[in-house]
Amino acid sequence: MFLSNLKYIFGSGNSTTFDLGTTENQFAEWIDHTTTYQKSQLTDFLYERHPVYEGRTTNMMIRMRGYAMSRFEQIGLPSTALPYVLEALESSFDPYMVSAAAKALRGTKAPHPQTAVYLVKAIYNIWQHDQPISFEQYHVKWPLKTYTTALIEIFTTIKWMGSYAQKVLRDLELILTDFGHHLNKTSRLHLNEAIQAIKSDDREVNLDCCKLPLYEQNHWSDNEQNVTAKSFPNLILEDQQGTQIRWGDFFQGKPTLLAFFYTRCRNPRKCTLTIHKLALIQNELKEQNISDQIKIAAVTYDPDHDTAGALQTYGLGRKFLFDENNKMFRVPNDFSSVVRAFDLGVNFNQSLVNQHRIELYLLNKDGSVERSFLRLQTETKTIINSIKEILDGKWSTKDKRSNFNESRWRFKTKANGVFSVLLSVMLAFFPKCPICWAAYLGAFGVSSLQSIPYSPSVILVLAGTMVLNLFLLLRTAKVRNGLVPFWVTLFGFLSVSLGYLLSSQTTSIIGIIMIFIGAIINSLSFRQWSKVNLIMSKQISLVGIKIRKSKTEHNIVYKQ
Repeated sequence: MFLSNLKYIFGSGNSTTFDLGTTENQFAEWIDHTTTYQKSQLTDFLYERHPVYEGRTTNMMIRMRGYAMSRFEQIGLPSTALPYVLEALESSFDPYMVSAAAKALRGTKAPHPQTAVYLVKAIYNIWQHDQPISFEQYHVKWPLKTYTTALIEIFTTIKWMGSYAQKVLRDLELILTDFGHHLNKTSRLHLNEAIQAIKSDDREVNLDCCKLPLYEQNHWSDNEQNVTAKSFPNLILEDQQGTQIRWGDFFQGKPTLLAFFYTRCRNPRKCTLTIHKLALIQNELKEQNISDQIKIAAVTYDPDHDTAGALQTYGLGRKFLFDENNKMFRVPNDFSSVVRAFDLGVNFNQSLVNQHRIELYLLNKDGSVERSFLRLQTETKTIINSIKEILDGKWSTKDKRSNFNESRWRFKTKANGVFSVLLSVMLAFFPKCPICWAAYLGAFGVSSLQSIPYSPSVILVLAGTMVLNLFLLLRTAKVRNGLVPFWVTLFGFLSVSLGYLLSSQTTSIIGIIMIFIGAIINSLSFRQWSKVNLIMSKQISLVGIKIRKSKTEHNIVYKQ
């Protein structure tokens, strides 16, 4: 019991401990018991490069991600998971994934009018591929006694939205009129109910009230996309004509619109549409006489298959214009360095692309990422406006503000840890009389402060500040490294307090050490803490195995 509790406290129930060695049953069991407090950890499983998906098949990965996504219906959908949900509705043709996304959307606190558009897109994607599925358990036993379908889940979500889906009412009526005869009886019934739910809902809704709260954070990367043209000094690119060039020789001098894709992609909503969009942007920039001021490049995820000839054929088939500023590339060697640097949302099963997101980046003339268009297809007008802004130099103030905020956040994170340690030291070695004050401050060369009288209220201030620090650790646990920093710091705080009350310097020092460890854990990046957490969990598991083995041997000897 002690070992199991210890293992839980140090993260065995944490998504960071899952990797390729995790079985599907273990994964499903964790998902089934996920609580509202673990929303952030559940969101981690939606990221394509999560270690648990490494080397798995496409179907297995879809099922695992879909099962995780569907859980948000019960525990609530956080804003960090919303981009993944909308991406599945907009781009996926898999009934299981689309169903999971429609279910997850019902986990939001209140419907958002803009999400209805994505549900309609999903109807057109899936109506020819719909089939019975179930989320009652991970391993489904056929034949199914009760089941659902992607269309049923979509129509159920629209019905749940009611008047918030007014914007797509006309679309739904057209689907019923033009495609209704292609739907089965059950799907038509749910479609009719969704339409009636919108019409009968008398709630007043401002359909243009606000933008979607889209926020994405890839926890599994230390990299913050500090990419420049000099990030890959020896990286060789090969273009669609077979000409080789260094990365830095192309991605500098002018801003660049960079996309990632691969020619074997079978999803028309992703790679094909992305390259077609680049071609439209090329034409628009040419009409506005600014095409010579920017470069456009597309780099393949699949360098082993996408040879120069394959790239050229693929590009020409989608009206991509090739010249010295507009190229397609493959990276013959060390493409993994590009994946890490850009933190690309792509997963591989050996050399084959398993899953990937839409990835479009706007780089400045130094090759640094200025703006990202990820997961969801962005309108060409928005991208062109962003290109004009960077050409006109309108981003400098905004970027400085963004960098300042990021630096301030990092400073606050590190300062919080240092602050915790200083507080504990002050509390542990706080002098209990005026003479002690003089001795302490004199030791630090502050003799002019020897006359400061001792005041118990100072202790209360220090203790109150430490409690505030614990509160902040608890509050940020969801977006940092879980509860481990909080529990370790709490134990240290209690030890320091007990040492102060009992005048036990040893107990206080133990407390200081624990608070110091808590501060270090909280300052680690999510990926760094994940590695530490994984090592700790494995070591605890080994200890548990040894203890169980020892007990078994002891019982055998005892029986003999």
